[in-house]
Amino acid sequence: MASASEDICESNISFLEPECNRLKEILKSFSKVTKGSWMIESGNVDGSIGEVVLDYLRMITHMDIVKFNKMTKLITAKSEDAYNLVDTLGFIETSIAVASFRESLPFYCKPEFVENTNNLSVKEVYHPLIDNPVCNSITTKGNVLLTGSNASGKSTFLRCLNLLEVPTEGEILIEGESITAIGEGLQPKEGDEVIDAEGKYVLPGGVDQHVHFSFSYKGSKTRGFETSNAAAVGGTTTLIEFVNQEQGRGLVETLDDYRKNDAEGIAMVDYAFHSVMTDPRDEVIEEIPKLAEAGYPTMKLFMAYKGQFFHADDDAILKALQKGKDAGVTIMVHAENADMIDVLTNQLIAEGKTAPYYHAVSRPPVVEAEATRRAIYLAELADAPLYVVHVTCKEALEELKAAYSRGQRVFGETCAHYLVLDESDLAKPGYEGAKYVCSPALRTEEHRDALWEAVDRKWLNAISSDHCGFDYAEQKHLGYGEGKSFADIPNGAPSLQNRLNILWTYGVCEGKLSPSRLVDLYATTPAKVNGLENKGQLAVGFDADIVIFDPAYEGTISYKTNLEGVDYSPFEGFAQKGRPETVFLRGQKIVEDAKYIGHKGQGKFVPGKPFGASYEW
Repeated sequence: MASASEDICESNISFLEPECNRLKEILKSFSKVTKGSWMIESGNVDGSIGEVVLDYLRMITHMDIVKFNKMTKLITAKSEDAYNLVDTLGFIETSIAVASFRESLPFYCKPEFVENTNNLSVKEVYHPLIDNPVCNSITTKGNVLLTGSNASGKSTFLRCLNLLEVPTEGEILIEGESITAIGEGLQPKEGDEVIDAEGKYVLPGGVDQHVHFSFSYKGSKTRGFETSNAAAVGGTTTLIEFVNQEQGRGLVETLDDYRKNDAEGIAMVDYAFHSVMTDPRDEVIEEIPKLAEAGYPTMKLFMAYKGQFFHADDDAILKALQKGKDAGVTIMVHAENADMIDVLTNQLIAEGKTAPYYHAVSRPPVVEAEATRRAIYLAELADAPLYVVHVTCKEALEELKAAYSRGQRVFGETCAHYLVLDESDLAKPGYEGAKYVCSPALRTEEHRDALWEAVDRKWLNAISSDHCGFDYAEQKHLGYGEGKSFADIPNGAPSLQNRLNILWTYGVCEGKLSPSRLVDLYATTPAKVNGLENKGQLAVGFDADIVIFDPAYEGTISYKTNLEGVDYSPFEGFAQKGRPETVFLRGQKIVEDAKYIGHKGQGKFVPGKPFGASYEW
């Protein structure tokens, strides 16, 4: 115990300094107890001559028994100090254990005690010992009384709270566009359609918060909302598109025009928008609060792509964070150091290293980690929340975790392709590697493993597609030929249709995610982050966006059966287990037998509310 105490006292933990000082004083009083304690240690440990002689002396003098009796008397005389030693050491060890456990959690908070009130208020509370818990907010005034009629579910509710009951079946009533009841024994009315989903999973429609429709890069443009039926077949019923501000125009003006010209009457699922600020003039910065008023409460800035019109410097990011926080606008960043990428790219090209594989070499993990850290410090300076999109590597994750531990409101997502692809795909023979050029770049297996752990342990709170539909034959080949390089390849990959399929097959089926955690990552949290109040959950009052998922299906992913309008898939040939069989959009069936049966223009704009989940800390 004395040795353990000394080790703890050397830990230099400021919180424990008073207890460590107390330990040092107690140990001084036991110096006579510990002196000569070697006499009573067990002998013949190593069989040496010294040990044999010492054992002989113990036998003829009984010096070990004498020493033991003296130590017993000294301890008895200092019984109060002995009890204090045990109590103090126990307090310290318990504190360290609690701190270690807390460090393993993605979120924690310190309680705030308010005088003259008996109210209890918690936000997004969950039990840390439960795998993949459902977070809930609770507000009480005094005691809580649970009441209800016989068979209303009081006991079942309490059993669920104590993990004694796991609901596996039930009924959902849809009236009009909304869910109006959930339970058992619901009675259909005459003329109601009854759908039997026995043996299947009933999930909320997915919310994909990271999509690039009609995105231009070096003169090349992706497929747009005319391919949004691919989302529906993939189990996604709400898309959130990034819209680049047009130079010389306002943020809201650009978004309103894009919404009218490129989405309305075209989209086949519901949609919302993120603004992308490209022209950070003072008057544009001042316009940021108007985004929230117009139903666009999120804005992204690109730290990467030096020389492109959408690249943002640190001053623009800081000003956006400062202006956005009071209006509840969530600032998102694409975190890569543009200058580092520029230097590495030019050096590689000068050395003749122009193949698609060198795209990853030009964007190593340190490029992403540095930008992530810098963005976090900018957010700390502004005292504003921050959302980091498409996190790909361990180093960036460590920056996010460090921010969590400081109590900073910093959050992040990753994307499906970063969980199943790696940089070896960029090295495929011929020019096949161009299909996998995306930013940030694909990483190695160790980074993939870290990402799976991160989404499971809530260090990242969403998995998006980052869908970017460039053709291979024409657009991806812009980097092929004399005088061309990986730097000329449009960044991005088509992944809209297979997000849920990939996550189920390689996440749930392989034990990396539970079905409930999957729902949170692909639907519930993305809706909350972006202020979509009636999306992402199977709950009364929410939009009837429902997916009936067949886990028994087995097939193979191929671009030939995709609806993305692109001539390749990054997941070509991947085995698929399970698929969305039936999909409802606001109560209307748009997918049946895994085939799209809806119509063009069926989707509608969903305005987001400000102060999304990134503010609820």
